[in-house]
Amino acid sequence: MNDASTCRNVMELHFLATRARLLPTLVLALMLLMFASQAWADERKSILILNSYHQGYKWTDDIVRGMLSAVDPERDRITLYIEYMDTKRVSDEDYFRQLYTIYRHKYRDIRFAVILSSDDDAFNFLRRHRDTLFPGTPVVFCGVNFLRGEDVGSLRLFTGVNEDADLRAGIDVALKLHPDTKQVVVINDTTTTGLKLHEMLISLLPHYEGKVTFLLLEDLEMGDILERVQGLSRGSTVFYTLFFRDRTGHFFEYDESISLITQRSTVPVYGTWDFSLGYGIVGGKLTRGFDQGKAAGGMALRILRGERLENVPVVWESPSSYMFDYQAMERFGLKTSDLPPDSIVINAPESFYAVNKAIVWAVLAGMAGLTVVIVVLLVNIQRRRIAEESLRRARDELEIRVVERTADLVKANQLLHDEIAERKRAEDEIKKLNREIVAFDQEIGTLMSERTMNLMALMVADKVRNPVTVIAGVCGRMFRKEEVPPHLRECLESVAEGARRLETIVNDFQALLKSKKPAFKYRDLNEIVRGLLPLMAREAESRSVRVVLNLSERPLKMNAEESLLRIAILHVVKNSIEAAPEGGEVKIATAGDGECILLGVSDNGVGIPKDDIGTIFDPFVMTRERTSGMGLPLVKQIVSEHMGDITVQSEAGRGTTFTMSFPSRWKEA
Repeated sequence: MNDASTCRNVMELHFLATRARLLPTLVLALMLLMFASQAWADERKSILILNSYHQGYKWTDDIVRGMLSAVDPERDRITLYIEYMDTKRVSDEDYFRQLYTIYRHKYRDIRFAVILSSDDDAFNFLRRHRDTLFPGTPVVFCGVNFLRGEDVGSLRLFTGVNEDADLRAGIDVALKLHPDTKQVVVINDTTTTGLKLHEMLISLLPHYEGKVTFLLLEDLEMGDILERVQGLSRGSTVFYTLFFRDRTGHFFEYDESISLITQRSTVPVYGTWDFSLGYGIVGGKLTRGFDQGKAAGGMALRILRGERLENVPVVWESPSSYMFDYQAMERFGLKTSDLPPDSIVINAPESFYAVNKAIVWAVLAGMAGLTVVIVVLLVNIQRRRIAEESLRRARDELEIRVVERTADLVKANQLLHDEIAERKRAEDEIKKLNREIVAFDQEIGTLMSERTMNLMALMVADKVRNPVTVIAGVCGRMFRKEEVPPHLRECLESVAEGARRLETIVNDFQALLKSKKPAFKYRDLNEIVRGLLPLMAREAESRSVRVVLNLSERPLKMNAEESLLRIAILHVVKNSIEAAPEGGEVKIATAGDGECILLGVSDNGVGIPKDDIGTIFDPFVMTRERTSGMGLPLVKQIVSEHMGDITVQSEAGRGTTFTMSFPSRWKEA
C-alpha cells in the first residue's frame, strides 16, 4: 500500500468518526427545532386595534364591532388590545407626541402579529411611527378618507380598506327626491376629515353650476348654524357631512350635533354616514362603519393564518348604500316608491301579521281544531237526542202494549168464571205477558244505559280542553303586548270569551257525566265555603272583583256530599264574579237555625232581565244577555240531590242574588 492510499484511508476513518460524534448533536438540534415550531404554533398572537376616535362614538363602535366579528373564529388564539386616540376632542402635535411616548412605554415588551387601525389620524400616526414603535408589524387600516394610490404606494406592510363618502350620489338623490330645490346648504366642520370633505365638495361644485346654488356652513359656532337652518325657506335642502367641533372648539357627539340641526331645520336634511341615520335626516348614499371594520378584520384574519400581505391588496371601493328613515320621509311627504332600487329603510311600520305571524297561525290552527271538536260534540249530542227520542217512543209503545194486555187480562178474568180452560189460558197469557214485560224492562235498561255515551262525551271533553287552554294562553300573551291594535284586541276578547264559555261547558259535561255515587256525610257549610276561598280569590283577582265573606258565627252542620256541593257553590260564585263589573263586589253569606241552612251569593252587576229569570236553570238556553251551558242546571241538580232548593232574585242595574236552602237534619235514605 502506497502513502497516498494510506493517507486517504486515514482521512475516511477520521470523517466517519467525526460524523458519528456529530450525529447525536444533530438529532438533538432537530428535536429542539420541532418543539420550538410547535410552541410557536400554539402561542397566542396579539392584535392591536388603534382607533382615531373615542369609545361611544357610533362610527368607531361599529368599526370595532365589525373587526371583532371578522376575527371571532380565532378569538381563542389571540389577545386583543384596543386603544382610542380620541382625536375628535384633541388633535394637536403635542398630544400626538404624548401618545407616542405612552404607546412606546406601554407596549415595549409586546410583539403584535398585526395592527388594525380605524380612520385617518390612526393611519397617519402609524405611517410616521410604526417602524419605531412596532417594527415589522403588518398594518391593516380602514376608514381612511379619500385614500389615493400614492398614500400607500411607498408604505411597506400596509394594506386596508378605503373610506370614500359618495358626496355626489348623496346630493343627486336629494335633488331627485326634491326637484324644487334651488339651494343646497352644506354643513361641515374643520376636523381632519372635514377638511378633506371640503376639498371634495369644492371639486363637485362645477357639476351643479346653473342648476342649484351652494351655501357652505363650516367654520361657525353651533348657534349660528342652528339660526341659519331655522330660517331656511321652501326650495332649500340641507346636506350634512359631519360636525364634531365648532368654531369655539366645543365638541359635539355625532348624535348631538345632527339631532340639534334636524330639530331646528324646516327643510329636509340629507347625510353621508350611517351613524347620522335615525336622528332626523331623511337619508342618502351612506357609508357604513360596520362594513369597513368587517372587511379590515377579514384581511387581518388572512394574515394571522399565514397569508402573505402582498396577497391581501387594498380594497379601494368603499362600501355604501342608499339608506332612509321612514319617519323623516313621512315628515316631508316622501314615499318608498320614490326611492332608488334596493334602498334600506329603517323605522318602517310592520304589519301586525308580519310581527305576530306565529301567533296568528297558532290562533287560526287552534280555532280550526276547536271547530272540528265542536262539530264532533254536536254530532254526538244529536245522536244522544235521537237515542232519547227512540227511548221515548219505546216507552210509549210499552204503555200501549201494557194497556192492551191489561184489557185482555180483564177480559180473561171475566171469562174465568165461565170456563176453567179459559182461565188457564188467561193465566198462561198473563205469564207470557209478564215475561215480555221483564224482557222489555231489560231492553229499556239497556237503552237507558249511558255508559258508552258518557265515556264518549268525557273523551270529547278532554280533547276540547287542550285547544281551549292553548287559545286562552295565546290570547293572554297577545293581550300583554302594547302594540296590539284596538280592533284586533276586540276580536281576541271575543275569542277568549268563547274559549272560557266552552271550558265551562266542558267542566259541566265532566261533572254531570260522572257515575260515581255521592258519599253523603255531615259537614260544616262554613268550612266548605272557607276551603273554596283561594279558588274564588284567584278568579276574582283576574277580573278585579272583591270577594266579601259574611259567615255564620256558629257551625252549620248539614248532610252533604262535599265534592258535589263545592262544585255547586263554586259555579254560583264564578257566575257572580263574571257578572260583577271591574272593581265590583261579590258577597257570600251563610245563616241557619235548627231546621234550615241558607247560603246566599250576591253581586252588583247589571242583573238578569225579568223575562229570562225563569230559564236560567235550563241547559243550553240563549237569552239576550248570554247563552247558558250546564253550570246553573248542574247547580240546581246538586242542590236537589241535597234535598234543597235554589232561588234567584235580580233587579236590572242592581245585581243578582242566588239563595240555596238545605234541611239541617236530612239524612240519606
